[in-house]
Parts: sequence; C-alpha cells; structure tokens
Amino acid sequence: MAKGMSGMAERVVAITGASGFVGRWLVHELLGTREGTVGTTGGGWQVRALVRSREKANRVLPTEAPGLSLIEGAVNSRESLAYLMDGADACINLVGLIREAGGGQTFERIHVEATAAVLAAMDRAGLKRYVQMSAYGADPDGSTEYWRTKGRAERLVRQSGLDWTIFRPGMIHGPDGEFMSMVADWVRGRSVPYVMVPYFARIKGVSPTGEGIPGVPPELESPVLEPVFVGDVARAFALSLSQPEAVHEIYPLFGSEELSWPELMKFAAEHIPNAKKLPVVPVPGALAMFKAKAASMVGLGALLPFDAGMAVMGQVDSVGSSAKASRQLGLEFAPFRETMADYADVM
Repeated sequence: MAKGMSGMAERVVAITGASGFVGRWLVHELLGTREGTVGTTGGGWQVRALVRSREKANRVLPTEAPGLSLIEGAVNSRESLAYLMDGADACINLVGLIREAGGGQTFERIHVEATAAVLAAMDRAGLKRYVQMSAYGADPDGSTEYWRTKGRAERLVRQSGLDWTIFRPGMIHGPDGEFMSMVADWVRGRSVPYVMVPYFARIKGVSPTGEGIPGVPPELESPVLEPVFVGDVARAFALSLSQPEAVHEIYPLFGSEELSWPELMKFAAEHIPNAKKLPVVPVPGALAMFKAKAASMVGLGALLPFDAGMAVMGQVDSVGSSAKASRQLGLEFAPFRETMADYADVM
C-alpha cells in the first residue's frame, strides 16, 4: 500500500470504467478534486484506474492529482487486471453499456464476461472488498438483454465469496452524462427527430414488450421516474468502501423527486441554454420496439437512435426507494429539478 505525506498508510481502490460518466465523478469524489467533494469524506483512498484510452482519461480525469495512477488496458485482459489488482485494498467495477456496438461491445461480454474476469483477478490477487455497478431492473429473467446480463453479473458477484456490495441506480443524471446530453440535443433541435422532443410511452392494455390488446382508440400512458444525481451515486460508492454494514447489501439508488417524462423534458427546455420551443411528443414504445427489431433483422438497427431494449425499458417506471442507502450510508438524495437547474448553464 502507498504511503501518504503524513506517513499514514493509504488504501488503494482499483476502478474499472474509471473514465466513464460515473467513474469520472467517483474518481473526483475519492480524491476530493472537484468542487463540492472532500475526498471520500476523509476516507484516505488512492485510486488506480483501468482505462481503455489514456487520451480520453487525460481529458476527463484529474491525471495530475496526487493519488491517481492510470493503467491502460482492457477489462477482459488478464494482464491488465493483474496490474490493476496488485497491492490494492478494494475494487469497484463500473464497466457497462446501454447499447451494444461493434468491436465486441456486447452486453454478454461487457456485463457478464468482464465481471467474471474482474472477480477471477481479485481471487488471484487475494483481494476481498468489491463493489459492483448494476442497474435498477437487473434480473437474469428480465425482459431485455441489458437487464438479463446485469442480473447474471449480479449472480456471479453474490456467488463469489467476496465482501461485495451491489448498487442498482435508476436513471442517472448530470451535466456530462449521456442522458442529459441527449435531452439537451433534443430540446435544442440538434438531433433526430429535430422538430419535437420524444419519449417512450406505454400503450394502455399492452405490455412494454408488446403483449396485450390496446383499446380503441389506443390510450398512451407516460412513465414516471426519479432521476438520481451522479454526484450522489459517486458518494454512495465511495462511502460504501469503508462501511462494514454495506457488505453483502444491494442498494437501489433514486433521486428524491418523482416526475413524468413530459415534466422532465419541459423543465429541461426551460433551463438549458438555446433550447427551442418544441413539442414534447409521446412515441408508443411497443411500436418503437417492433420497429427496432425489424431494422436489426435487416442490418439497419444502427441507423436508429435506440434499440429494442431501450424502447422496452423506456416504458417502465424508474422509481424506487433509496431509504436503505440513506440510513446505512448517511446520504440524502437530491431532487431532480433543483440539481439540474444548478448545472443547466454548462450543458
């Protein structure tokens, strides 16, 4: 373990996916290098970050900060993981993706196989403390491949014999995240469909996966969500490292304010600079799912800004209770509107 300037032993946390959205905020939280962070609330951690691209890491991480070291490599690489785990005291696995892409970026490889590789590397290194990024809705028998692979990854973690903690956040929002960047592009009319702000709606009487019979005429229902601020998610991960009560716990993470998709989009349009007065329009999610499946079957799926799984998940309410995390980790979770208004000017 490294020694700090005071001569006290500092603990080392190994992080995969460190240059991603949550990873960036977590690194700042652990090191106290972003305004409003204090360094794991005094936890005294050094960070060893596994990144796919050093160039990207240099752009988004505080690479000059004392206590941060980078390892460039792949999460499925035995050699990279050996360097990452060597002498570490804990590991946080943040690697994940919301949509499959080329180059081996599949849910099975990134969620399940990568988790298995990280767990095996920990076993070889004799490392016990482990924290896993999962997702609300994770279930081996879930209705999308995203949820199923997140659930299978959780099962590997629970069977590992490690001192694990699993987090299941709902929709995560923040100024540099993919979700709010997408919303900003929509309300500015800069991305498909350009002339409106879309969201997936449920068809009353029809499940998100298309089973059932709609009424005549069909009636659309707006899903609701409780977006959780990325800074609160990062703080939860950081605090859990030193909290014995967090071992073998699964924490849902949600914000403290419930709102519908139209309410969220309209609020964003009122606060994001250069937003246009575009209508917020529901898109029947089940129909969008069938469209995405058909496009994928003929090799045109990449032309759509969503896949079938995203259309299904977008119809499901993303709400839950963060009471356990609040109680055991001492956290309060911020409301969406207040937090988003604070960072809207930098969108």
